[in-house]
Amino acid sequence: MNSVLVNLSWRQSHRLDKGDTFGQSTAATAGTGNEAWQKIGTADASWVINSKSFASFKYTHFENPTQGRPDYVSDVAPTLTPGTKLDLANLDKIGQFSVPSPLASTASGADAFNAFIAPLVQKYGYNLNGVRRAAARSGMACSSTRTTSSATAGQFAYNITLGTKLRHDLHAGLQWYTDSENLKRSSNGWGAITVPGGRLASAGVGGVNAYYQATYLQQTTGAVPAIHSEYKSVNVEVNDRSREQLVVQCRLPGQQGHALRPGPARGCVDALRLRIGPGQQVQDVHHPVRAR
Repeated sequence: MNSVLVNLSWRQSHRLDKGDTFGQSTAATAGTGNEAWQKIGTADASWVINSKSFASFKYTHFENPTQGRPDYVSDVAPTLTPGTKLDLANLDKIGQFSVPSPLASTASGADAFNAFIAPLVQKYGYNLNGVRRAAARSGMACSSTRTTSSATAGQFAYNITLGTKLRHDLHAGLQWYTDSENLKRSSNGWGAITVPGGRLASAGVGGVNAYYQATYLQQTTGAVPAIHSEYKSVNVEVNDRSREQLVVQCRLPGQQGHALRPGPARGCVDALRLRIGPGQQVQDVHHPVRAR
């Protein structure tokens, strides 16, 4: 069909970035990166129905999922099931473990706390000149953020010209679109793992002070759903542009009147002179109005 034109396009991409900046006391496995996908699709068509009317259509879809993710992902899922225990032998594989620092000897309970964390410092502390140090960040990055942004839109238009002397250019259009975003933040494994060492009454349950504490985001287990936001819009437009067709009656010497349309000149009489030719006199000009 020569009167129909259709265009289709599709583009997609994928990108993965890994972290390359680490502090002196940060484990090489604790890096974070970003992963992103992009998908864009379009379709548009136009149809010349006849010499006085045509229709057009357009559809677009955009999707951009992104993920701020740990370079290393734990295969452990947190749970509140009674009796659940942390794997104390693999704290660097179930989340991000913050190696505690020893207390000053003058602090209350310093001897017991320092003796408790000594094996943890020796196993998970960072190595400086052959000596294991505390205040380290071991294990993996503690969280990830997933965001999916999308936009879908479509529009349809129809144009038609009606009338002869008084012409009407009619236009009708419909447009709709939806923009949305989904946001989910979750923990990597058990999230952030710290060692209160039984010193803090606020870190415990039922009056029993905790020695290890894991903090994770609620969306990790599905206790809280992902955040969804959406915006929708529908637009309708109808307009009419009218144009009057001017006809001028003229008669040349020895000829009958003819209907001529004024051209791009200063007025109808000037237009007729241009069309009739030089040296000819215009007579009996009816409705001498200025051309638009």
